[in-house]
Amino acid sequence: MLEEKTDLQEEILKALLQKNATYAHPLNSEKISQILNINSSYARFQIGRLREYIGVRRGKHGGYYLKERKR
Repeated sequence: MLEEKTDLQEEILKALLQKNATYAHPLNSEKISQILNINSSYARFQIGRLREYIGVRRGKHGGYYLKERKR
């Protein structure tokens, strides 16, 4: 069952879209938190609830990006 997205979660998705976040060029939680003026740990918590939409690249240059939609 899909949960309804909060306004903040919608803003996170918009930020990733506007910044053209991809696997090759993801946005880290610090950058997302600066864009949205929230705490980075809270950003990570909210992103964790969006796993259906957001992919994770781990490592030194890691971060978050929008997953491709399945057709």
